[in-house]
Amino acid sequence: QFESRYSMTGANADTRVKISPNEEAEAILLLAKLTGQGSSAFEPSHLSPATKAAVEKFAAELQKAKGGSLVLCGSNDADIQQVVNSINQSLGNYGTTVRIDRPSMLGQNRDDEMKALVDEMAGGGVAALFILNANPAYDYFAASEFKNALAKVPFKVTFNPMLDETASLADVVCPTHHFLEAWDEVESVSGIFSMNQPVISPLFKTRAYQESLMAWSGDNRTFYDALRARWQTDLFPKQKKYTTFDEFWDHDGNPDLQDHYCAAWSAVAARFRDHPTVLGYDLMNEPYAGSILSGAMVGDVERFDAGPYKAFLERCIAAIRAVDADGWIFYEPRAWGPNLGYPSRIGRIDDPREGE
Repeated sequence: QFESRYSMTGANADTRVKISPNEEAEAILLLAKLTGQGSSAFEPSHLSPATKAAVEKFAAELQKAKGGSLVLCGSNDADIQQVVNSINQSLGNYGTTVRIDRPSMLGQNRDDEMKALVDEMAGGGVAALFILNANPAYDYFAASEFKNALAKVPFKVTFNPMLDETASLADVVCPTHHFLEAWDEVESVSGIFSMNQPVISPLFKTRAYQESLMAWSGDNRTFYDALRARWQTDLFPKQKKYTTFDEFWDHDGNPDLQDHYCAAWSAVAARFRDHPTVLGYDLMNEPYAGSILSGAMVGDVERFDAGPYKAFLERCIAAIRAVDADGWIFYEPRAWGPNLGYPSRIGRIDDPREGE
C-alpha cells in the first residue's frame, strides 16, 4: 500500500510504503514504465530513494503474478486512474482480476460534481437542497465556501441523525435511523443486489429517510413495505429461472440454489478453519419458511422444520465437514415461532463430528 496518510488498508497491508502527495504521480508513472506500459524515457525527479526502491520491488513482484494481480487507485485524478488502468492491462489482469462487465457501484462521488453544485448554489440556482449522510459544512475541503453558498439556498433539509455543523444550518432536520436500525438495499456490484436488515429497533424518535421522502410525495407505506414490493415486482423478475422466493427450499426441483449456498460455506470453512478468533459457523440467521409455513398449524411447522429445513442444514454441515472436521457449527430454528416460545420441530441433526 502506497499512501501519504495512515489508512485501514495500509494498516492491514503486508507492506506499507509512506510517500508524500507529490510523489504519487511519479510513483505511478515509474510503475507503468517498469511493467511495460509507460514511456521508456521517463525518469522520476521527485521520488525519494526509498520510494523508488519500493516501486521497483513492487513492479518485479507484479511481473511474476501477471493475470493474477491487481493495481488499485485511490486518487480522483482521471489521468492517474487511466495510467493505473493501463498497468492492469499490461499485466493481463482484465478478464481475470478486473471485470468490466460487473463494475463496482461504490465510490460514485465526484469532486467536480460537488464543486459544480457549490457554484450553482452560490449563484442562486438551487431552490432546495436535501442532504443525507454528509456534513460538508465541516469536512468539505472548501467548507467556508459551502456554508456561504448554502445560505443562498431558500430551503435546506438534512436527514443527519445528529445536529452537526451542516444540520445546524438547515431549515428542516428530519433525522434518519442509524444503519443498524434500518432496512435498506445496496447494489455494490452491478447486477448484484443485497438487503440490509435492522438488528435493533430505533432507539430515538427517528424515521427512515426513505419514509420521509415517500410521505412528502403522498406515499403512506412504510419503507419496509415499499422495499418488499420493489424486490417482488422489480428485482426478482429480472431473472426468469425462478418463479417464487420459496424455491430456495425446493432442493429436488432447484438444487443449484442450495448447492451454491453450501459451496459458499465450504469456501468460508476452508479459509477460516484454523483462525484463532473464529468460534464456529452459524448456518443461517433467522431462517424464514415463506409461504411453506402458511399458518400456525402444527402440520405446517413440522413440514418445514423436519422436511426441507432439516435437509438443508445437513447439506450445509456435510459441505463444511468436507474441509473442517472439527469446527463448531451452529443452527437456528425458524424465525417465527420459537422466538415466541413455541417449540422447534427440527429433530436430531446428523453431524459426523462427535459431540462433547
